[in-house]
Amino acid sequence: MTYLYLLTLATGIPATIYIIAGHGHTHLGGIHGKFGIVAAIFMFLHIWKRLKWFKNRTSQSAAPLRLKVDADKCKRCNLCVKRCPAQVFERQEKQVVALHTEYCFQCRKCVAHCPTHAIYE
Repeated sequence: MTYLYLLTLATGIPATIYIIAGHGHTHLGGIHGKFGIVAAIFMFLHIWKRLKWFKNRTSQSAAPLRLKVDADKCKRCNLCVKRCPAQVFERQEKQVVALHTEYCFQCRKCVAHCPTHAIYE
């Protein structure tokens, strides 16, 4: 996911600057050129804010959430399977298993919606 984000960032900024600078068939001058510069500044500030957020989300100091399902407490209601945006849980035979814990967003929706508190770290 990191590589996809960086690829989008690396290809999007030069393309935007190329368009704003007026290279190609049309030259943006006057008020339109000034608007393009202001738009580029706002875009840079927005990307800077997102990079800071992204850095904090992927910090090595934050331990990943490793979820487990207590089979004795689980009623197999499938609320965790339905509510999880990352599709961490799967129903296998007659039990629910946390298979893809590396995809967990740490939103804890599964823990909040489990009626028997069968999901724990």
